[in-house]
Amino acid sequence: MTTSSLNKFLSVFSLASIAATIFVDPASAESLARYNTESTYVSDKAQSFLRDSRKNQLDQTLISQINCEDPKNVADANACLGEADRELNQTYKQIIRDLSGEDRKKLITAEQSWIKYRDTNCAFRIRDFPLSTSMGRQFYFFCQARMTRERTEELKR
Repeated sequence: MTTSSLNKFLSVFSLASIAATIFVDPASAESLARYNTESTYVSDKAQSFLRDSRKNQLDQTLISQINCEDPKNVADANACLGEADRELNQTYKQIIRDLSGEDRKKLITAEQSWIKYRDTNCAFRIRDFPLSTSMGRQFYFFCQARMTRERTEELKR
C-alpha cells in the first residue's frame, strides 16, 4: 500500500470511527445534541437538526473521497447509492412541488414503478453474484447508484 493510499485509508477510517461513535451509539448522539457549548438544553427539533447536519457533513466528506464510478467495496458502493438517492429525492421534491392533480399522480406512480424496475433490474444483472456475498452486494448497490444517477438526470430534463 502506498503512503498516499495509507493516508487516505487512515483519513476515511478516522472519519468512520467518529461516525460510529456519534451516530451508531444513540447515547453519544443524544448527549452531544442535548447540550450546546453552554450546556443548556436544546429542543428536540434542534437535536434532530444537529444530528442531521453533523451526519450530512460527515457523509459529504466521506463521499468526496470515493470514486462512485468504480467503488472498491460494499461500503463505498452503499455510500454512492446513498448520495445518488439524496440527489434524486432533492430533484423529485423540486419537480413534484410544482405539479398538481393528474400530473402529480402520474409522477408519483412513475417513480414508484421506476424504483421497482431499478431494484428488479439490478437483481437480474447481478444474478451470478448472490446478495449474501460482499461482491453481490457491492455490484447491486453500484447498479442501483448508477441507475439512480441516470434517473436524476432524466428528471432534470
